[in-house]
Amino acid sequence: MATFAIKYNPRNIVVTKMLDAVIHMKGVEKIYPDDELSPEEIMQVEKSLNSGFSTMDELREILRR
Repeated sequence: MATFAIKYNPRNIVVTKMLDAVIHMKGVEKIYPDDELSPEEIMQVEKSLNSGFSTMDELREILRR
């Protein structure tokens, strides 16, 4: 699993349609602004990357602890 952020102009129709297509691919999850991680949570996620967890749900469960 890899996470990345894209900053784009939502009025750019080509980029918007391309992202819509990518979001509907298997294994892709869109994280909405309400779900953004704090800097502390990002550090926790980075530390847990070597822990063997492979899904966002597993990582979120670790963050809730």
